Amino acid sequence: MKVVRSVQHKTEHRISGRWILIGSAENHKKLTAYLLNDSNIQELSF
Repeated sequence: MKVVRSVQHKTEHRISGRWILIGSAENHKKLTAYLLNDSNIQELSF
């Protein structure tokens, strides 16, 4: 996966970010599964 663009914002209790990635469909699936299984992530949209 290659990050083409990344933006992050921090508030008092939350860090949010947006990434644009380039990579194979298989790597996108792996990353999505990893992020969905991370209990520290409160919200995920894609």
